[in-house]
Amino acid sequence: MKPVLNFCKEKYNLILYFFIAIVGFGSIGVWLPMLLDWFMHNSEPEVLTKATKEGTPNNIVTYFLSIFLVSLIDRILNVIDKEDYKHRKTEIIISIIILLTVGFCVLKSYKLVRMNDFDSANFYALIGAGISYVIWWIANYQDKKTDPYVTLGGQNF
Repeated sequence: MKPVLNFCKEKYNLILYFFIAIVGFGSIGVWLPMLLDWFMHNSEPEVLTKATKEGTPNNIVTYFLSIFLVSLIDRILNVIDKEDYKHRKTEIIISIIILLTVGFCVLKSYKLVRMNDFDSANFYALIGAGISYVIWWIANYQDKKTDPYVTLGGQNF
């Protein structure tokens, strides 16, 4: 339990940034249509409209792809810059395998949407989102100069 508490103390800003900016605000295009349907149709047994059910897998895919690709590229560039990193080739090969896995999830999700199997499409989209979160943490956790405000120009903008 103590290592978890130490991690939380050390990475407090990064953890808050992840949950508030990446998960909360970043995914607004995924959860906002569901929330609007819930408010508009809360007396009906079928809460989500057909348009929301059809669009949710695509919304999840477009959400996680941006996180995934930026994080993966950032990690690969970080690995390439480290000349003394002995696992460079292994990590690049694993990155390619992960990229292919995520590509499979994206294609499978889009194919299932066309077949009107929205639950399965959501499943594959959520697998991709989970992988993108893991890659984001790998890319941002090990980087000692991580500044969660970098997208705003840094802390002293």
